[in-house]
Amino acid sequence: MQNWIWYALAAVALIFVLRPSVPAAANLSPAQVKESMASQKNLQLIDVRTPAEHKDFKIAGSKLIPLQELEQRLDEIDKSKPVILYCRSGNRSETALKMLFGKGLKDAKHLAGGINAWKAAGLQVVK
Repeated sequence: MQNWIWYALAAVALIFVLRPSVPAAANLSPAQVKESMASQKNLQLIDVRTPAEHKDFKIAGSKLIPLQELEQRLDEIDKSKPVILYCRSGNRSETALKMLFGKGLKDAKHLAGGINAWKAAGLQVVK
């Protein structure tokens, strides 16, 4: 009877070991994102929030691909160009980043703290 507990614990541990992790270098500060936007003309800035959130305000030049649609819309992301993802607080963009890593896209990063951190840093958003 106790064997099933060990099997269950092993399965949970295996899930955590095998899921893609985000390297520290993939977590960008608002200043790093702003610098990347200025220096990389082929950068793809992707907002993974909901359409309603995107409509309220966004980072200029960003493209909306909500997290729940990302897997179906992967063909809209050019794998030969760098990608920066953002959301409201950084949680959804980190999830999206793990998904992209799992699909083989390695030149991807995300805005740690999301657009909330961007605004808190005094950086501009647009309607």
